[in-house]
Amino acid sequence: MNDFMAIKNPPSKRLFDLIIGTGILFIAAPLMIIVALLIVVEQRCNPIFSQRRTGLGGSEFIIYKFRTMSEPLQDGEKPLFVSASDPYVTRLGRILRNTSIDELPQLFNVLKGDMSIVGPRPQPLNHLSYYGSRIKNYLMRLQMKPGITGLVQITPLRYEVDNIVKHAARVHFDLYYIRHWTLFLDIWICWKTFCLVLNPKMILAQDKYFTKLRAMTALEEQNDIVDKFIVDPHG
Repeated sequence: MNDFMAIKNPPSKRLFDLIIGTGILFIAAPLMIIVALLIVVEQRCNPIFSQRRTGLGGSEFIIYKFRTMSEPLQDGEKPLFVSASDPYVTRLGRILRNTSIDELPQLFNVLKGDMSIVGPRPQPLNHLSYYGSRIKNYLMRLQMKPGITGLVQITPLRYEVDNIVKHAARVHFDLYYIRHWTLFLDIWICWKTFCLVLNPKMILAQDKYFTKLRAMTALEEQNDIVDKFIVDPHG
C-alpha cells in the first residue's frame, strides 16, 4: 500500500453494502440459479468464472462472475478487452453481458467485504502495472473498495474502452466519485443503474443531477485528457 493513499472505507457505506447486497441477493437468487443451470447446459462446465483482481489499497481478491466465454482471455503484460461481439463470447454470454446479469455473483464479493455495491470497477492485475505508469493518479482509484456499479457505469464510458484516452476518462470519473462520495451519491448511482438495466437507451443527460455532475467533471477535448491525465499517450 502506498503511503500517499488515504483509504476511505466509512462504516455507513459498509452498512449500505450489507443491506442492499443481501436484499438484491435474496430477490435475484432464483434468476441466478436458472442462469447457472443454463450455463452448465450450454458449456458443460462450472458456471462461475473467477479471476484475481485489484481491491482496496492494492490488495488482491478473487472476483466472481457468471461464465460468458468459451475460452477466457489469458492475462498478459498489456490489458485485453472483451466485447459482446467477441467470437469467444457464447450466445447466452452475450445476453448476460448486455443485461449485466453476469455481474450478479459479485454480490458474494460484497458480502465478503472484498467489494462494495458502488465504487470504481475492479481491474485485472495487469491493469495496475500497465496503466499505473501511464495514467496520472491511477493508483488513487484504490482508495475505495471496487464496486459492482459506479459513476462510470451510468455514463457512455461504461462501454468497451479501446484506447488509453478513454481509460483515462474513466479514471477521471472514478476519482471524482472518491473525492465527493456521499451515501446519497451511492443511492443515486444505484437508482440510475437500475433504470439503465431496464432501459439501456435511457438518456442520462436529461437528468439535472447528472448534467451538473458532467459539467463539473467535463473534459471536452481529447488533448485535455492527454495533458492532464496521461503520462504516455502512446501506451
